[in-house]
Amino acid sequence: MIGNFLREHDDYPYEKLWSYFDGSFVENHYNLIGENISMKEYDEKISSLIYKIRDAARNGKVVGFYAGGAADPFYDSVKYSLEERKRKLTQHFEYNLALYLILAERNVYFEYNDGFRTDVHAWNVEYPEYSYKLGAPKGDAVRRGPSR
Repeated sequence: MIGNFLREHDDYPYEKLWSYFDGSFVENHYNLIGENISMKEYDEKISSLIYKIRDAARNGKVVGFYAGGAADPFYDSVKYSLEERKRKLTQHFEYNLALYLILAERNVYFEYNDGFRTDVHAWNVEYPEYSYKLGAPKGDAVRRGPSR
């Protein structure tokens, strides 16, 4: 059974929830954009999420890392044209893909889109990165240098 509780900005009782679930989705991690937080605090929250996901995977849990959707700052079809959204979403996709590549290991899955609303249409952007073969990991992710 898969839950939907893994977040960097919530204080869920993870140990208790993990005893009931085989995995969790991670979504809306970008909700912190636009909030009044420092870059250091954002880095700490993303680092916390990375550690939570890697720890879950190492303990045999399945994690679905879903990025984009309504939480994406470029979702607004009134503010941005379809072409602007496609361009901005591609840039945002690259950031989220980089996050995923830090997390990539057995039982960690990635999905990125702009939601599933038929009036948005940017969700069907094709990303050539999905066709690349990753190969075997070179080792664990290692943080080098201080946070910003």
